[in-house]
Amino acid sequence: MTMKHNKLQSVGAYIRVSSKQQAENGQGLDSQRSAIEAYAKQQGWAIAQWFEDKGVSGDEENRPAILDLTTAVEAGEINTVLVDRLDRLSRRLLHQEIYIDKWQRAGAEVCSVAEPNLGGEDEERVFFRQMMGAVNELQKALLLRRMRRGRLTKAGKGGFAAGGLALGYRTNGKALRIVEEEAEVVRLVHKMRKQQHWSYHHIAKELNERGVPTKRGGKWYAATVRKIVLNPIYRGIVHFAGVTAKGTHEPIV
Repeated sequence: MTMKHNKLQSVGAYIRVSSKQQAENGQGLDSQRSAIEAYAKQQGWAIAQWFEDKGVSGDEENRPAILDLTTAVEAGEINTVLVDRLDRLSRRLLHQEIYIDKWQRAGAEVCSVAEPNLGGEDEERVFFRQMMGAVNELQKALLLRRMRRGRLTKAGKGGFAAGGLALGYRTNGKALRIVEEEAEVVRLVHKMRKQQHWSYHHIAKELNERGVPTKRGGKWYAATVRKIVLNPIYRGIVHFAGVTAKGTHEPIV
């Protein structure tokens, strides 16, 4: 159904992808942009502003671009919010309704390419919108449950399931591989601790004085050293969400 409007539209288009990979290659953003542009053209609208959240989960309420969009709506710069699909706006029904209520109270209309007649106060429209929001939230919950089960299974078999990569390792998405230059730092830390009996603070101080970089290139702290000393991954053991198993990767120490 095509909506007809009498007022001059000032359209703010909102697009989002949760995957950093999608954000980098533009897959999801490009398809959303194309759909929105086609819909706006059909309505005879010009997009006044684009608001993009790249690599941000739909579960998060205070996303940078959606906050900017809200500011623009409340300032009267935008009177129509246009999304490709409702789940791009939010994956949580509560957050969805909070933002739609804010925008409508500020005098803006909310439109979706995939779900016509999204806005308004008509009881049937509100019910449809909230039903779709609830479905989106359920789908996300089921997806997370499946992912968690898969990761638990992988961890149980000794594979790297999830989480930040430890110093000394890289992954090709399936298995851990040793980065020898980083692994030497790990071995040095363990030697200082176990053979020389240095404190975590002493080791951190020594590494900083030598100019040895951390995983992220920052300074060493006692807590950083402690994490390396106690991390079972270096002994060939994986631990994820309560599951502990002998890893399929090569240990460093």
